[in-house]
Amino acid sequence: MRNFFIAATVDQNFIQNAIFGALFFCLAFAVYRQYRWALGLIAGILLLVAVLMPVGVFNPYRVGDYMVAGQQMPSVAKTLLWFIPLETLLIAAVFVIDPRKKKIEDEKS
Repeated sequence: MRNFFIAATVDQNFIQNAIFGALFFCLAFAVYRQYRWALGLIAGILLLVAVLMPVGVFNPYRVGDYMVAGQQMPSVAKTLLWFIPLETLLIAAVFVIDPRKKKIEDEKS
């Protein structure tokens, strides 16, 4: 819905925002209907985020960004306090929506 709102209110990139809005709407509808390809796509995206997020959080360039901004870098314990639950949530979501699990349950019944 955000892409449709931006397409309607901003003069720039109308076509791009309308296309992305339509694609995201179709994907949301496919996930709602629990199509296997949509569940697999979302599970893959969540797994990719869960794997690549540590690279973005724990890299040396992040320290440089804090130094340029004149701020103190948060401690590792503070970072892990929000990072571990988020990673756990992402991996749990992948486990819950994995379409292969539904296939095995359907074959047993």
